[in-house]
Amino acid sequence: MLVICTIITTALTYQTVIHHVVRNYLVIRWARVTSTMMELTACQLSLMILLFTPCFNCMFNRTRYQKQWYEKMRSDGMTARYGFDTETFSQQLRQQEHQQQLSSTLVSNTSSV
Repeated sequence: MLVICTIITTALTYQTVIHHVVRNYLVIRWARVTSTMMELTACQLSLMILLFTPCFNCMFNRTRYQKQWYEKMRSDGMTARYGFDTETFSQQLRQQEHQQQLSSTLVSNTSSV
């Protein structure tokens, strides 16, 4: 959030300075273009920063991120508000992990024999 606030503050400061320094802001093309590009870049960067973390975690750390997400929802009391049970899903994840561990130990035991 600090990065996003810094980006937006920089863009707004630049636009404010350009509006006050350049008297004929509406006539001068470079002032309009740079101001617009600065706003556009700030908005796009903010959006990418906000979306990068959840997207990255969903693609590469899915189960761990999902557990953290559900734990956060459970602690905030949001599961009751949205009407779904995270316990059932957590139990399914634990069972899948247990089955994966069992299958990996079976594979390692059969390969050593």
